[in-house]
Amino acid sequence: MTMIGRALRGTIAVLSFLAAGWAGAGGIDTDRPDMADSAETLGPETFQLESGLLAATDGSGGAAYSLPLLLRFGLGDKFEARLGTGGPTLTVPGTGPSEATVLGDVQLGVKWNFFKGEGGLLEALGLLADSTWAQGAGSWGWDAWGVKLCANLDFQNDRGLGVNFGFESPDPAGPAPLEWGTAFSFGFPLGPDWSGYLETSASLPGGGEATWGLDGGVKRPLAEDLQLDAALGSSWTGASNEIFLTLGFSFRVGKGRAGD
Repeated sequence: MTMIGRALRGTIAVLSFLAAGWAGAGGIDTDRPDMADSAETLGPETFQLESGLLAATDGSGGAAYSLPLLLRFGLGDKFEARLGTGGPTLTVPGTGPSEATVLGDVQLGVKWNFFKGEGGLLEALGLLADSTWAQGAGSWGWDAWGVKLCANLDFQNDRGLGVNFGFESPDPAGPAPLEWGTAFSFGFPLGPDWSGYLETSASLPGGGEATWGLDGGVKRPLAEDLQLDAALGSSWTGASNEIFLTLGFSFRVGKGRAGD
């Protein structure tokens, strides 16, 4: 059995155990593991941590394991500050020695929720701007910046669509072509305690090959402010293909937590 197959069986076993052990709760709004960011912000003085184990393989016999992390902090009713990183990473090639990094590139960002609907189809609109501090070999300093428009559409009955469209500049110091990207994430209920989503995404670099992605996942709250998630997906760039699996969690504290 492949690495992805073993991890998938383990993920199903863990989630099944948790489903039997806890009663459902309302859940929280997260920006991972799906690629489409929500237009909503956290609310004033609210802290949210989103993380998980990510395993990926490109079919060459190797694999990469990482622990990405996203920290979000509410700044009033409409803004939030964000800090993200790819986290520690272990790369196991098909041949040759393994490589480990303690901390990946760091992203600093801010999100502005500038529109909230009142019961209509368009639930919320937001802008997310971020910049990346690169820490790889031969690369140290601000490496890229990007802006994206985020939209939440409410189809009622716990169904909705998240839409992102934006661009990224891979080299802020020079006239490098922009890289455009988009993502569509459809969320739906899977019973009283579970929710799921299906998502497609695309990245269109100026002068390079496009990357297309397809993934899906489930989310399961354990308490009002604690949630588990799992996702499986694949992406294609030209003739190359990558498969990934993630198992993660999110929790929040502060004034915006449920019940406050």
